[in-house]
Amino acid sequence: MQNAFLRSPVLEEEYLAIAGRYQAEDMTRMAQLIGCIAGALDCRAGDFLGEIFMELEIGSTHMGQFFTPYSASRLMAKLTFSHVAKQLERHPFIKLDDPTCGAGSMVIAVCELMLDQGINPQQKLYARCTDIDAVAVHMCYLQLSYLGVPADVVVGNSLTLKAYRSYRTPMWYIGNWGQQLAARDLVDGFRRFLPD
Repeated sequence: MQNAFLRSPVLEEEYLAIAGRYQAEDMTRMAQLIGCIAGALDCRAGDFLGEIFMELEIGSTHMGQFFTPYSASRLMAKLTFSHVAKQLERHPFIKLDDPTCGAGSMVIAVCELMLDQGINPQQKLYARCTDIDAVAVHMCYLQLSYLGVPADVVVGNSLTLKAYRSYRTPMWYIGNWGQQLAARDLVDGFRRFLPD
């Protein structure tokens, strides 16, 4: 998905190397599975992939991996983001950093809450999502990409601040979020010198 915007020969080679390990029928099934993800997310809001991951019990017990149930993410979003409209009076958009994103449950819940308040998260939310597990990052990236969330999704360690790989969703490129973030950082820097 990301290479539709980057047009990176390195990413294309990586994709072809991975695809080369599979039979043509398997590649077709994978495309169908992506269609299933889209269908599931169209049917209802939620962390579709995280729920499946936990149901199948394929999380890493070594890492203490547990995907937050969507109902808990929804409750946390209501408790911490109930005043989004008020925050948007001072800033052009909300920045959300999820240091242990899993499959993106918290970000999805915040998006749903914003939509409930009549606020378009594609225009008013930027998310940075980090997880140490590349599989979780890929699940998060797929879901946020399909839902149209502008995000950087990072394979990294939030405790050591080491990032190993970053994926940007299509809406990050479409919404020109690199410039939007730079402009906001500049304005926030000036605000530090102004009295409240």
